[in-house]
Amino acid sequence: MQALTDARDFPSLFRMLVVYATTVYAGVHSVLLRRVIHKVKPEWEDEMLSIAAQEWMAEGRAEGKAEGKAEGKAEGKAEMLLRLLRRRFNSLPSGIEDRVRAADLDQLDDWSDRFVEARTLTEIFGRERRH
Repeated sequence: MQALTDARDFPSLFRMLVVYATTVYAGVHSVLLRRVIHKVKPEWEDEMLSIAAQEWMAEGRAEGKAEGKAEGKAEGKAEMLLRLLRRRFNSLPSGIEDRVRAADLDQLDDWSDRFVEARTLTEIFGRERRH
């Protein structure tokens, strides 16, 4: 709050501090930020909260994009593993397909590594990884 108080006569510095607070302290609550801005420079409250909201939305979009990318990668690996399994073993039990589609990237990598030398589905899926 002291930094914002010190910057109350410098709009560009105040704006940068609001962006900094919303970026570095991602958990800062909008109500708290509103109170601080209102106390320090009430006439800038709406503008600064709009800037903070833009930063929060950009952060949310970036997180969503990263999550979507990871999910897409897992889906692609799962489909490729299923394709290879079908080519080698013909039909697959539905339980295997469900497990593959629900697996995370690490598990898919583990099963893919086992696939290379496996002669049976049990050799791939029969034992679980130990950490």
